[in-house]
Formats: sequence, C-alpha cells, structure tokens
Amino acid sequence: MFEGFRRFFADQRAAGVAMRLLAQNDTLGAPERVAAYVRFEAMANEVYRPYGYRWACLYDTRDYTAQTLRQVRQVHPQLLQPAGRARRNGQYLEPSRYVTQAEPLPRPPAAVQLDFEVTDPGELLWGRRLLRGWAEIRGMGGEDTDDVLIAIGEAVTNAVEHGTPPVRVRAWTADGLARVHVHDHGTTPIPATAGYRRPHHEFDRGYGLWVARQLADVVTTYSDPAGTTIALDFPLTPHR
Repeated sequence: MFEGFRRFFADQRAAGVAMRLLAQNDTLGAPERVAAYVRFEAMANEVYRPYGYRWACLYDTRDYTAQTLRQVRQVHPQLLQPAGRARRNGQYLEPSRYVTQAEPLPRPPAAVQLDFEVTDPGELLWGRRLLRGWAEIRGMGGEDTDDVLIAIGEAVTNAVEHGTPPVRVRAWTADGLARVHVHDHGTTPIPATAGYRRPHHEFDRGYGLWVARQLADVVTTYSDPAGTTIALDFPLTPHR
C-alpha cells in the first residue's frame, strides 16, 4: 500500500495533476496493527513530501483509544480546527524520531508451531521448506505462502548477514494472523526508518526490509540487550 501510493503520487506529479488527499484509518485493527499504520503515517511526511501534495487524515475521536489518539497527534504537523483552519501541532515529532520510539514486542507463546535456527545462508533452503509446510497446513494459498517465504527469507538473510547468528525463527497463529519472530543476538538496532523507502535502482543491496514490508501486513523491529527481533504478521484470511 505504502509503495503503491508513492508510485501513484510520482506519476500524478509527473503528469501535472493537482490533487488533495483525504485518508481515513479503519477502526477494526488490533492495537499493534493500528500502531504500525501510524508509523506509516509518520514516514509519509518524509516519503511523500517531495511530490508536493497536501492531505488530511480523518480520525473520529470516539472510535480510538487515548493511546492511539496520542500517537496520531505525534505524526501530524498540523491539526484542523472546527472551522477548518489548520494550526501548528506542538506535539508533532519528526518521522525518524517518532518511529525510533520502539515499544517492547509481545513475547511468543511458550509453545509455538514452528521453531528452528539458521546459522548461515546455506541453511535458508531448509528453513523455507519448514516454513512452506507450516504455512500450507494453516490454509494459506500459493501466493500467500510465497509472500510468507519471501518476506521471512529476507528477514532471516538480513539477520544472518548483519546480525549475530544463530538466527532463531518461531512461527505460530493467533488472532487471525500468522505470526513470525526472527531473532538474532546482535544488539545494534536496525535503523527505525529502514524499509519504508524504496532503495535506489542503481543499488543491488538494501532491499531486504523494503521487500518484507511489501509482503507482510505488519513488520516491526526491536532491539534490546538480548538481541534483535524482526516480527512479521500475515493475515490468515485469503487475499481477494
């Protein structure tokens, strides 16, 4: 979605089309998913700014928690007043600062459906076979399974190459989601803004997290003294 809009804005700008945009978030997502959406709204200020379009994000304050509304205020530089005039928002945080505010990830359940370790890139093929079997048993179709394998493969490769192996992969299902944690023992945080911008076409590296964000519903990174985790969520409901 995020990259699709970026391409759309770039095309419209190149064609000289004038636009104003209105966006409205759904109210049905779990708090983690809503928080991920707000992180995309934060990064939209940087990624979409070069195209010069103005937009407004609509939030009915009756439909969201106080925590979500606090997060929403931190990612919008202006607030609309009842008369429609905009005023500067003193709670606004620059995108890179906002997305760096990482909340600890919920721990995986004690018993997960799949748990294995990878120590070098040569073991990725074996790991993909395990993941394919796990995804297919959970009723994912061909394209959905491929999305899981590619996104997790990129996360594992990133952890093997830039983290500290062994890389532990745990997968389970909960709340209508297929959930995967990719953990390594490196303690250097992944840049919070990684994967939101499409890498320049002249480079053949740096696509891993960007690809993962295209295929997973939510991607979250978190580092602490125990290591670094990339958490990926995939909807179990088939794409339509």
